[in-house]
Amino acid sequence: MGTPSKAKEVLSLLWRYALSKPFLLLLLSYEMVAMLLYAITDGEIDVCIPCLWTTIFGVHCPGCGLTTASIDLLKLDFAGAWEANPLVFAVLPAIVFFAVSDFLKFRTKSISEAAVA
Repeated sequence: MGTPSKAKEVLSLLWRYALSKPFLLLLLSYEMVAMLLYAITDGEIDVCIPCLWTTIFGVHCPGCGLTTASIDLLKLDFAGAWEANPLVFAVLPAIVFFAVSDFLKFRTKSISEAAVA
């Protein structure tokens, strides 16, 4: 098990990573709060970002239903998530993979910069 100073170091690195991407942090934070509100209130509070494609053209895009599917996953309703949009089972792991990959690059860069300083 890691020491408390190691945990503090990892949290500090995560915080610096989040602050290095302010727009993404803001967007992700908003969407997570919106999805949690929607899930907790059974859809009575819906402040999720609407699909721009559907709003402009009136036609559903292949990504329509991903937010609904993500909310269903928060509720552990896998069948509902599949019904909303089965693509969620490919998109969410891909997002996690790319986020972890980007974070590891950031960590490597931070370590090399600290070694030079």
